[in-house]
Amino acid sequence: MRNKIVCLDCRAAFSHDFNNDLRNACPSPQCSKTAYILPHRFRPPKKQSFKKWEVVEYFITNGFFYQPIIDEKYCYQPYPETLKEAQEFVKKYKKQALILKMTDRATKQ
Repeated sequence: MRNKIVCLDCRAAFSHDFNNDLRNACPSPQCSKTAYILPHRFRPPKKQSFKKWEVVEYFITNGFFYQPIIDEKYCYQPYPETLKEAQEFVKKYKKQALILKMTDRATKQ
């Protein structure tokens, strides 16, 4: 399974082989700043879609790494595409947010 490495600074995504070290961040292959490891289901926006990248950044900074989110009826919830909907989503599902786990290399930047 190939995950995505997503750099918010470059607004770029790179494929990454799945591994089991359970980290959420690593250095960007392009600019060496912090990039985030997201599931293979994540579809990055186009580089020029600033508002969509703003939503991606909002989710990541609030602990939502596009992991599956389940509602009270045990149904998977899709991630919203607008910032206003994202804010409501984060507020509603904040208990399912993840803690950022950095690699040693990424934290030394």
